[in-house]
Parts: sequence; C-alpha cells; structure tokens
Amino acid sequence: VSLFVVYWRDGRCEVCILLIARSPPRPQQGRSSAASDGYKSQVSAAVRNALKVTGKSPGAIKVVASGAGAAALACLNLLLEMGIRRENIWVCDIDGVVYEGRPTNMDSWKSKFAQATDART
Repeated sequence: VSLFVVYWRDGRCEVCILLIARSPPRPQQGRSSAASDGYKSQVSAAVRNALKVTGKSPGAIKVVASGAGAAALACLNLLLEMGIRRENIWVCDIDGVVYEGRPTNMDSWKSKFAQATDART
C-alpha cells in the first residue's frame, strides 16, 4: 500500500482563480500565479518521485485532495496534465465530498472534479 499526502493552504480562492483565468498569457508562458506556482512545482516533483519509487503509471493511481482552494485546484489540473485520470481524483472541502449536483459551495472550477457518488461527509 502506498501513501502520498500533500497539504496546501490558500486564501481568497475564487479571486485567485479568476485572476488566473482572466489574465492573458505572457509570451512563451502560460497563465499562472505566484501563489500556485510554488505548490504546483512541489506537487509535480513529489508525484513524479512517488510514481518512480512505486513503479506505477499516472493513470493507475488515485488522488484525494483535502481542500479545494485556488492552489489545490491548480495542482489538480496539473495532475490531469501529468496523466492522472479525472475519475481517480476525489476532492473534499469544508462542505464534504465534491459530488455531482451538490447544491452548496460549488463553482465551475470545482465542478470539474465532482464525482458521481453517493458518498457524503
């Protein structure tokens, strides 16, 4: 059994995401924010190392994120780019599991990771 834990914390989530989404990309650079870039580089390095050590492929692992702020969502999008399957990414936030049709505390960025599940917390 492999265990991989990443903890990140950020504030003003929606403002951060809106700024990233609305800012035009700089020449030869994608959209980014200083707040999420540090986390993304640490998480990508940690996941690559964990995959190397365990000999697993990105599509074979499951990820659970505790928190769904701007940095967390930026990291989860990076994990998608690395080959981790969206259906293998589970997200929990202050209101519990992020699931399809959840009526509270949802936005378009978080909805991307909503799972079709009866699990509730």
